[in-house]
Amino acid sequence: LSFYEGLPGMPGGFLTTAHYTELVKDQLVVRVTINTLIYTATAVFFSLIFGVLIAWLVERTDIRGRNLIYTGMTVSLLIPTFFPAMGWLFLLHPRIGFLNVIMRQSFGPDFKLSIATPSGMGWVEGITLAPVVFIMVAANLRMADTTLEEAAKVAGASAWQLFRTVILPLATPATMAAAFYVSAIAVASFDVPAIIGLSNRVYTLGTFIYEDLVPHQGFPLYGRPAAVSTLLIAAGAL
Repeated sequence: LSFYEGLPGMPGGFLTTAHYTELVKDQLVVRVTINTLIYTATAVFFSLIFGVLIAWLVERTDIRGRNLIYTGMTVSLLIPTFFPAMGWLFLLHPRIGFLNVIMRQSFGPDFKLSIATPSGMGWVEGITLAPVVFIMVAANLRMADTTLEEAAKVAGASAWQLFRTVILPLATPATMAAAFYVSAIAVASFDVPAIIGLSNRVYTLGTFIYEDLVPHQGFPLYGRPAAVSTLLIAAGAL
């Protein structure tokens, strides 16, 4: 379909590469791609921050409630992303969000915090993907050799030095694997951008494809979303 002009099954269609050249020239596609990159980078950043930190606390410290934390992070994998996305939307929607209504009443009509931005949506996606990072990194830390940490403690390393010079290097393979996995999920995600971004016309590639396939009027477009999807598949293969 990405190399085909016309509706499938209808006469008059022909092969073309125009859909790919349009992607380069279309400013909307450029803006959507930038939104997607910001959204994905934010999601990866926050998922790694929370996932790696909590994994370190559970596996390498004497924090209380370790089993409860582990259970909570695991169970949160079963919660559909739809629910936290709706929760954050009702909290920080630029017009109707509970917190924004309170802040406008307290500090003036111009004061607001909008979740309907690429970075705001990335925050929501990141905290929902943090359990994935946690599971991958916690398993790595559990199997890592503890003698390096003991040697660092004997040498007088502080908790921060221990985390920075020993724990992080040991967790780097699992962290990088988690980062690639989370980025692949975020780049193609639809639920968070659809729930938070569509009503405010903030598009990522997932919602951009959806808008072409389900137009408000007229026939659906297949060539451009097929070309975008093909590029996403190529990126995923890499």
